[in-house]
Amino acid sequence: SGIWDTKGTVGGLSASHGSVVFMFLQELLLNYYGKGGSVLSSSQPITVYPAILLSCDNSDLKVSAVGDSLTVSAGLWPDMLKRKCPAITIQKVGAIGDSTSRILPQYKISEVYKNTDVVIIMAGMNDLSSNPNVQTATSNLQVMYDLAKNNGKYVVAVTITPWKGYAVETTKDYKWTEGKQTAQDEINNWIISGAKNVDLVIDAYRLLGSSDDSNALNSKYAEPDKLHLNNAGQNALADEIYNKIFSPQLEAEPDISAETSDMAAFGLTEEYTA
Repeated sequence: SGIWDTKGTVGGLSASHGSVVFMFLQELLLNYYGKGGSVLSSSQPITVYPAILLSCDNSDLKVSAVGDSLTVSAGLWPDMLKRKCPAITIQKVGAIGDSTSRILPQYKISEVYKNTDVVIIMAGMNDLSSNPNVQTATSNLQVMYDLAKNNGKYVVAVTITPWKGYAVETTKDYKWTEGKQTAQDEINNWIISGAKNVDLVIDAYRLLGSSDDSNALNSKYAEPDKLHLNNAGQNALADEIYNKIFSPQLEAEPDISAETSDMAAFGLTEEYTA
């Protein structure tokens, strides 16, 4: 089983291992402060993750990178992330030119949502290339998020990168248009604020966009085709993913000692430890 299989239930607390109190308080704070939501009811079941295990030094940590040519080709951001964290295992899923409708079956066959611990999904660019369907793209992405989260994995969603100016000479169908930009904005906004079962959003669109025109890649990150990322762009994305996943993690468990009455307020009557 993966390291993210540890689960706890608030109210009638149960856990397989680890400090349940620490994990519960961590998830409580994440939901209240990190997601802008209200405090969860003490009777509402939640899945909790021991974030301390998200470490570049954890040789048991398995990461999957799911996507298209922006992800699965050689020498891209997953490979750069691997160089930053040589101890971890990274598996790529998808193919060049794939839309979410083509990635989803490969995703299911590979079962990375079961056999890896962190699932990073960066897909949707090829859904925009011709007659984009926002509903299809978001539905496919949501299935991927759900499959991973329902199997206890840490889910990372990456927004679609800017590509204004892209044009393929052989056919006009694949060039960037204002209409496709509108579809991209809808998908990206949904990833950021509407998608469910996502633990972390990496806003690659904001990160890599030009300060003069956010719909286009920053020239220092763009290949000549204005869609694919050059080495600097790939490294910037790898840095962002590394910093957001690994850097914020706790150096050590905080002091979570509490009076019995304080624990009871959260529905906890006993302290469970391994």
